Amino acid sequence: MAKNKTYIKFRKRSNIADLRKTATIADKADFTRDGTYMDPMNDIMSLYNTIDVKSNLDLYFTYVFKRRKNVFEYTRQFLQRVRSMKKKSDEDLGDEPKITKSEKPNLELSIGFKITSKDPYMIESTKVNIRSAFSPFISNGKVRFRNREKFMPMTYGQVVNFFHIPTVENFYKGMEYCLYKKLPYPTNLPTVRNTKKEDLTILGNTDYR
Repeated sequence: MAKNKTYIKFRKRSNIADLRKTATIADKADFTRDGTYMDPMNDIMSLYNTIDVKSNLDLYFTYVFKRRKNVFEYTRQFLQRVRSMKKKSDEDLGDEPKITKSEKPNLELSIGFKITSKDPYMIESTKVNIRSAFSPFISNGKVRFRNREKFMPMTYGQVVNFFHIPTVENFYKGMEYCLYKKLPYPTNLPTVRNTKKEDLTILGNTDYR
């Protein structure tokens, strides 16, 4: 695990006019126009085009299915629910449209980066570029940096926007690529042909290199 990493956090604006709005993280549908997916990962990968040969940029995407919450997290979430319930009871929504229940998060994501360079200008300019690259992923919010790791609950549609298998369009000279050779699957791998139905659970199709 690399040390001295900086983590990205999406935080809602502090403007009084936006107090009721939260930093909404966009999903894949928000980047689809007329059936065409405008891959926002291109902006993330283009960060490597700005790094010189004497510098290095590492991006870290960490996914977890479920984290063990400590007493402080439970207390914070409980207080948030109490404030939310009190706010709803005090407000008169009138003819405003009802807020639909959002999709339940499937994963939690942590985004970090580490810049290695002896050029102070390169470090600061790269941080500015990182903010610009991740800004399109949120609305009514800002990209903040912090030293402590922060996991953000997300749906699958939101997660795939941040990182997925690079395509030909994502090929950049500033990245290091490794050669691979596709091999047959291990002979002792359980399959539907050599395993009893009650002893095997199929999770999905996959490929490997």
